[in-house]
Amino acid sequence: MSTAKYLFAAVALMVALCVTGAAQAEPGPVCPVMPAGLLCISQAAGNRAGELVRENAALKSQVDTLKAAVDAGRQNEITLRESYAAAREKLLQGWTDTQVELGKKTGELIGKDAEITRCQANFELALKAARPKKNGLINF
Repeated sequence: MSTAKYLFAAVALMVALCVTGAAQAEPGPVCPVMPAGLLCISQAAGNRAGELVRENAALKSQVDTLKAAVDAGRQNEITLRESYAAAREKLLQGWTDTQVELGKKTGELIGKDAEITRCQANFELALKAARPKKNGLINF
């Protein structure tokens, strides 16, 4: 029996050594002959890489188009802001001119009202101060 134990231990040791050696062994090249600095990939990985390159080019063109649209939008916004500022300034100037003109016309109206009042007062004074003419009729 002791021989069987030794035999079993020897077989177990050999299996353990073979499994560890296989795990530590470096894998050999998948491609038969590859120059240094190149990598061997599968057909599916190559196809996927090609798709990604084409998608990348398409996305770059979309990004460039969107950037141009954003720049045009910014230019449009700047133009609109400038025209808004100019129109606002013009409206404010018109409002100020209208207020000044209203003030002038109101002052002229007040002056004319005062002149009318003075003329009416002079007219009433002249009427009251005038002596009645005596032309032979009875004057009361």
